[in-house]
Amino acid sequence: MTPNSPPFDCDVAKLARVRRGIDPDLVQSLVDEGAKTLQDLEDKIARYESERSSINDAMIAAQAAADSIMANANIKAEQKLEDTRTKCHLLLEENFAAIKGIEDDLEKLSLMKQKFADDFRSLLNGYTSELDARFPVTSTTRKSEMSPQPSQVASETEANQPN
Repeated sequence: MTPNSPPFDCDVAKLARVRRGIDPDLVQSLVDEGAKTLQDLEDKIARYESERSSINDAMIAAQAAADSIMANANIKAEQKLEDTRTKCHLLLEENFAAIKGIEDDLEKLSLMKQKFADDFRSLLNGYTSELDARFPVTSTTRKSEMSPQPSQVASETEANQPN
């Protein structure tokens, strides 16, 4: 058989005529060849069916494996996403707590600064009052008179010392 010829070629011209019709041996040979070709074709069909079944089974198994892989990948992705969300929430809570702590510290420092300024102002006012009491200033006092003379400071210091 040639690749382009049909699997069974029944060429009537090959059949020789005999006294009672066609040569029975040639007919039998042709029938045997046809039966063999038919059997070969049935075997090929059976092989192709088996291969097709195997290919279908392989495709079904491959699709099931792909579906399983995708399902597992989706599950892992969801788990990672949830883990990431949880970590982000924890980090946010930690950062908000740190910010709150910094704000509290800032408020404490602001209060301490204000207290220091008030205490320092009070201290300066006390010294200013003491200086005003020791060295009264009048509008007619000249600058030179406002500065204490060394002898005056010594006498006032002696007067303020306990005996």
